[in-house]
Amino acid sequence: MQGEYRTAKGWRVFIYISAPILITAFIVTGIMPFTFEGYDATVTIVLVVFSLSMIALFSYGLIDTIKGKFVIKQDHLLSVTVFGSRALKFDGIRGYRVDQNYIHIIPIDAHQKKLKVSTYTEKSQQITDWLSTRYPELDTLEALEEEKNILDDFSFGISKQAREYKLGEAKRIAKITNATGFILFLWITFYPLPYSVAISLGIVYPMLVMVTLYLYRGLLRMDERKNSAYPSVVSGFLMAGLGLSLRALMDFNILEYKQLWITAGIVAGLLFILIIALTKLPEFKTWEDYFAIPTIIIVASSYSFGAYTLANCTYDESIPLYYNSEILDKEMTSGKTTSYYFTVVSWHGTNEIKKIKVSADEYSSANAGDHITIYEKEGLFKTPWYFVMLQE
Repeated sequence: MQGEYRTAKGWRVFIYISAPILITAFIVTGIMPFTFEGYDATVTIVLVVFSLSMIALFSYGLIDTIKGKFVIKQDHLLSVTVFGSRALKFDGIRGYRVDQNYIHIIPIDAHQKKLKVSTYTEKSQQITDWLSTRYPELDTLEALEEEKNILDDFSFGISKQAREYKLGEAKRIAKITNATGFILFLWITFYPLPYSVAISLGIVYPMLVMVTLYLYRGLLRMDERKNSAYPSVVSGFLMAGLGLSLRALMDFNILEYKQLWITAGIVAGLLFILIIALTKLPEFKTWEDYFAIPTIIIVASSYSFGAYTLANCTYDESIPLYYNSEILDKEMTSGKTTSYYFTVVSWHGTNEIKKIKVSADEYSSANAGDHITIYEKEGLFKTPWYFVMLQE
C-alpha cells in the first residue's frame, strides 16, 4: 500500500477557502484598537493577543494543509509537517493507537518520537486497516495484558474461575454505579423533589461508592481509559458531586466562606488520600494517564464543597435572625450563567455597603429604594448563610 496521503479533498477545499478569510478577519480585529478611539489599554491588549493567536493558528492550519503529507514507502513511513519530516522504519514500529482525531504510530524505541496521522487524512481508514494487518492495536493489546494480570492475581480469588467472576462482578457494579450517579445528577440538578430525599441520597451516594472501592480494591479505578480491563467508577462519583455543587450554588448564599473552604478543603484532602489508597493508579505511560490525579482532585473537591454546603444549610435548624435593609442598587452579571445582586447597607450595625446574591424572581420583583428583610442562620456546621424576602 505504498503512496502519499494528504488532508482529504473536501477538507482541503474548505481550509483553502476559510483560512485566508479568517486570517484577514483577525488581522482587521487586531488593527481595530489602533484605528478607532475609545478602546482602553486592557481591551487593546486582549484583542491584539487573541488576534495574533488566531492568525498563528489558522496560518499553521493552512500551511500544514498545503505542505503536510503521510507517505508509506517500501520499508518505512514518512510524516511531513510544517516543522519538518519524521521517518519510522517498518521493523521499528511497536504498534498503533487510534483516537477521535489521530492515528498514533508508536516506535519500539522509547526515545524515538511517534508519528501522528490525522483522521482527516484521505483514506485514513485504509491506513488503519493496513496497520492492523502488520502491527497490534496497543490499547486492545494492553487491555488483554491487564485482564491476564488480573486473572493471574491470587488476591482476587483462589481460582481462575473465582477471579473471572469477581472481575465480571466489578464491571457490573461499575456500570450500575455510573448510571446511578448520572441519574442523581439529573435529579438533584433539574428537579430535586422531594428535596430532602434528593439531597440526602446525593450526599450518601459517594460514600457508598467509597465502600464499593474498598470491597473491590485493586479492581475498580477512578480514571477512565480506553479499552482498559479495569472498570472505572469515576463518572458516577463525579456526576453526583457536580450535582451537589451546582445545587448548592443555586440554592444557598453563604455569608462567610472562610470556614467552608477550610473544612471542605480538609474533607477533600482526606477523600483524595482515601481514593488513592483504595484504587490502582495508572502507570503514566500516556497523556491520558496524567489526567488521573487532577480528575480525582476535581471529584473530591466537587463532592466536599457540595455536600458541606447543602448539609450546612438544608439540615440547619437554628432560629434565624432577621434584619431590615434597603436596596441601594441592583446588578445583573452575565457569563456562562447569569447572576443577580442587590447592593444593600450591611445589616450588622455598620454603614458598610454589601452586595448580596438573590434569585432571578427576587431581582425582577424589586427596585432600588425597596425594603427587604434579610434572614441569617448560623448553619449546621457554624457556617452562616442568609436568604432574602421582599417587604410588602
